[in-house]
Amino acid sequence: MTWFEDWFDADYLRVFGPYVDGDRARTEAADLLALLGLADGSTVLDLACGQGRHAAPLRRAGLRVVGLDLSAVMLRAAHERDAALPLVRADMRALPLRSAGLDGVVSLFNAFGYFDSDEQDQRVLAEVARVLRPGGTFVQEVHHRDALVVGWEPRTTHPRYQDGLVVTEERAWDPVRGRHRVSYVLTAPDGEVRRRDHELRVYTLTELVAMHRAAGLEVRAVYGDLRGAAPTPRTPLCTIVSARPV
Repeated sequence: MTWFEDWFDADYLRVFGPYVDGDRARTEAADLLALLGLADGSTVLDLACGQGRHAAPLRRAGLRVVGLDLSAVMLRAAHERDAALPLVRADMRALPLRSAGLDGVVSLFNAFGYFDSDEQDQRVLAEVARVLRPGGTFVQEVHHRDALVVGWEPRTTHPRYQDGLVVTEERAWDPVRGRHRVSYVLTAPDGEVRRRDHELRVYTLTELVAMHRAAGLEVRAVYGDLRGAAPTPRTPLCTIVSARPV
């Protein structure tokens, strides 16, 4: 089984939920609305929507949003958050959506680089380009390879969870292949220890811009966050805004 097929489960929600949900999610959804610049009623795909933390507020803001994810656990969490949100379970490399049918696609919190080859990641961008209408906008938030290298730490411990959980990240970086392997060691208050591993291909911004263009997308802007700041070598997440040419 590939790591991402069982990675996004109850442990994921427990580890990342306190970090990415709540006020942060609402602020990011507002930033997305500004970046998309779409009229009420426009149709948007939240690609790898997870627990629906962006899809739900975007829908409530007046967009017609569809959430898509491979994880049944994440989709159940999204449904619990917003029962009116249309949800689809599918692989992002083969979107079950008609061509040129969407006004926008968003992909947040680095839902990219999951696969064994660059060609498969490129296929994801090709699918995004296919389902966008001419002029449709794609907003992608991704890890910044420069910041990963500049701030490299092989091990970090996070003992701040209210339920007593302690999370330790153990990292390995392959600079030749551009692959980042992280083992999350979860230690519960009762002493139970679980280990969860994942590996990502982390691209440079130069590579990502080239990949968007190779997919037939026109890159409009590259930012250091969702609010339009300029990227720096220490910007952990960057945003690429591209569009299908008219």
